[in-house]
Amino acid sequence: MAQRLGIKSFCPLWHHNPLNHMRDLVNHGFELLFCSVSCDGLNEDWIGKKLDMSSLAELELLAEKNRFSIDGEGGEFETTVLNSPWMNRRISINGDTVWSGQRGYLSINEATFDE
Repeated sequence: MAQRLGIKSFCPLWHHNPLNHMRDLVNHGFELLFCSVSCDGLNEDWIGKKLDMSSLAELELLAEKNRFSIDGEGGEFETTVLNSPWMNRRISINGDTVWSGQRGYLSINEATFDE
């Protein structure tokens, strides 16, 4: 569709291995926090959990068992970046888990930059 409209489409992760992408995020110092989940296999314990190699291994097993995309590309979960190699200051957040049925999210009450 984009081509038909004369729009250039840039999809840098297209056709890349999603598990490798998630590993790269952890290995390159990105601090990600699960802020929303909405699929079988991910319960409210995932809300507020940080992505690290341990949680990624658990996520990999759950994704295989419950047949969801390990990088959340189908909307199975959302993350927020708290810190990365390019950020000058880390973001700290405080919030409450809101859970309804089989989905939930982190309701952020406060976000601050660390000194």
